[in-house]
Amino acid sequence: MRVKTFRGTDTKSVLARIRSELGADAVILSTRTCNDGDGKVCEITAALDDTPGSSQPGNGSAAPGRSNGSGSRPGDSIVSDLLGSQPEQFPGWSQWHREWQSIKEHLNALMKPQIDLARLTPRQRLPLEYLEREGASPELIARIYRTLLADKNASVLGPLEQAVPVSPWSQENWPQKVHALTGPHGAGKTTSLIRMAFALRREDPALKILIVNADTSKSSGRMLLRQYAELAELEYCEASSGSEFLDAAGRARSFDRVLVDLPALARGEELDQLLDRIGFHVLADADPSSGYGVVHLVLSPLFASGQISAFIRSYASERLAGIVWTKLDEAFSFGSMINTGESTGLPAVALSYGSGLRDTLAPAKHAPFWRLVFKHRLPGAGAAEPHAAGRGAATNARSNRSARPS
Repeated sequence: MRVKTFRGTDTKSVLARIRSELGADAVILSTRTCNDGDGKVCEITAALDDTPGSSQPGNGSAAPGRSNGSGSRPGDSIVSDLLGSQPEQFPGWSQWHREWQSIKEHLNALMKPQIDLARLTPRQRLPLEYLEREGASPELIARIYRTLLADKNASVLGPLEQAVPVSPWSQENWPQKVHALTGPHGAGKTTSLIRMAFALRREDPALKILIVNADTSKSSGRMLLRQYAELAELEYCEASSGSEFLDAAGRARSFDRVLVDLPALARGEELDQLLDRIGFHVLADADPSSGYGVVHLVLSPLFASGQISAFIRSYASERLAGIVWTKLDEAFSFGSMINTGESTGLPAVALSYGSGLRDTLAPAKHAPFWRLVFKHRLPGAGAAEPHAAGRGAATNARSNRSARPS
């Protein structure tokens, strides 16, 4: 087993180096974005099984069922296969994944006694203890601890902001013309799509927006999105095949932004398979001058951490560009949001919460993001107005104090 860490300015270039040096059979162990003083650096650790019969690095052989033709993009097989979404293509992957998880757990158990929070200043220790209670991963806690230990004046927010990227939803930050939303059933992607359209319209009332519904399997969802689009005075069309996406691409030429509502993945399906099946590239790549289309994954901290990890593996794709976090008003902890951003390197794009369509989505900037994590304060709430989960926690705390004997 060969293990090597690659660094570069962006994920795509690093994946290309991994493919060149280790070949298509490499296994991604970890991905993170860090700051080395000259700017942000993407760091990916990969491994290759050197046992007899395995593919040799650089031989250009394709994995079973995957072509080496010019239609494939650099790193495609690495992104999808090596995150575990195609285990059948790599004999022994499941066993390796279980062994690696076991190794990580043992390493974390060994590191835990070495993390003496008493060595930190109170200003550093209390936030770190809070992050542990919120469910932040042991790897992230150890990473922040090392940074704080080296600088007694450092704030917890410094290493946190380096580890958890954000890219607020706006025309400037996201200049691509085509943006698609995907995610598991019930995550709130249709509502989030309309809210994101409203946010763009508030930024520029003259912006021409086309809504494309690719999730046409359920009549209720189709009617809901059409009704939302009509109420918001947005253009609407449906596309679930290559020919329909070709028609949508022709129609999209006269629009500034195109927002696509993608269906959830079927069991065992991967995002790239879905995009190929419905012909999404026909629309997404129709106008390279305005940028290639990207996909945002819609998730909620209501999902268990193991479930989120499974979703990340299933939805792994080079087109995946960011995460929209939803149903924040229903969540009681937000550690999964930190862990997901740190482990995937995907930036948080928008924060969605509450009922209704207006003023219920905020661009994911660092300040409201960390107020949500540390104070359980929703982006649209006042200084003294935590969300329902926070109010419940505060009420329980007061009840416990009042119940104590004097």
